[in-house]
Amino acid sequence: MEIMTGHTCDSCSFNGTLLEVVQHNRKVHVSDKTDATSCCICSGRVLSCNLRRHIRNCHPDDCAVRCYICSEPFVEDKDMRNHVRCGCLNFLDHCRPDDVNKYISKHLQTDAAYRSECSDVVDRVDTFFEDCEGFTLDRFIQGGSIGKGTVIKSKSDIDCVMFTSNLPSIDSPDYSRQLQFSLEWVEDKLKESRLSIAYNLEVLGRTSHAVKLRVKTKKKGHESHDVDLLLATDLLGECPTQDKKKKVYTMMGRMSRSARENCSAALVELQVAFVKKQPAEVKNLIRLVKMWKASCVWEPSLTSYPLELLCIHTWRPHMSVADAFEAVLRKLSDYRSIYTYWSDNYTAVIDHEEMLSKRPLILDPANPYNNVADRCRDWDAVVEAAEETLQKPFFSRY
Repeated sequence: MEIMTGHTCDSCSFNGTLLEVVQHNRKVHVSDKTDATSCCICSGRVLSCNLRRHIRNCHPDDCAVRCYICSEPFVEDKDMRNHVRCGCLNFLDHCRPDDVNKYISKHLQTDAAYRSECSDVVDRVDTFFEDCEGFTLDRFIQGGSIGKGTVIKSKSDIDCVMFTSNLPSIDSPDYSRQLQFSLEWVEDKLKESRLSIAYNLEVLGRTSHAVKLRVKTKKKGHESHDVDLLLATDLLGECPTQDKKKKVYTMMGRMSRSARENCSAALVELQVAFVKKQPAEVKNLIRLVKMWKASCVWEPSLTSYPLELLCIHTWRPHMSVADAFEAVLRKLSDYRSIYTYWSDNYTAVIDHEEMLSKRPLILDPANPYNNVADRCRDWDAVVEAAEETLQKPFFSRY
């Protein structure tokens, strides 16, 4: 296929093919995927993470790569390969609702070898810190999509929490400073010993709450695992009672909002347990909705966890996965009516007047102070994607 040339970077004089200019822009002019950047074709301002999708949708004739199944345009070969691996979300144009489970099984579900490959590396990290001098590892838990059982082929994420007594009390005024010091120490240790832990482990850096890792996979048709390694004081301990949870939530209620965020890592285990116990059909629905988000939703602030909880809220035993998928999209298109919380872990500690009056409300089942729907900064973009998807032929075949 002929490669189109003649594109110039909108921020400097660099000239090359469309792919070369896009890669140049990403390496030279952008420091974060949420930074705004300019399209080299129309000079429009878009988020860096959405630039390739913008070009595909707004300038398809400039794209040199086409899907060999459905002819959809792409800027890079890797985007097209990922699109094909996931079955082309154009399956909604030609797939029958009765075929949804086959689609999920073939294109979204991973196999045991893929999951164990990453778990093996995580186990090596666990063992490394258990034997690390000067660090006390009390417990190590694995969360994220692999821990919950909702991983999809195109992307997996793992939240690993290391509970350590090296940190001060969670309500100590020195906690945040000590947490940053400990995360820096963990990052340095991993960089020093990366190759001795696992050949396919890459240390990407750290945030205010985690050290970010990437585990490369040899599995064909799968992408790398993203790992967030978090540190926390073990607030709940193993198998916490309702009284223990109530004490922790009451303590959190006395904290400032910023201090309360330090408790999030300690509650990951409850989040994992809540999603993991859901039926297999719900997990398949979650996989389908996550794939829809990755393929159709431009808004990067809409994360997977609110969608997982919305799927759980929407599911009814009499539903098929196709029925539930449509129901989730209809809820998203009317997001102001979303209102759900669970009382598995808390009841009276909720501030009903302040928290339960919010809309949309998707209250974290592990944290009564965390409305996960607040994470999305542009619900209108989500509504647009949901309404557009509901017009697909798939939903007219019932």
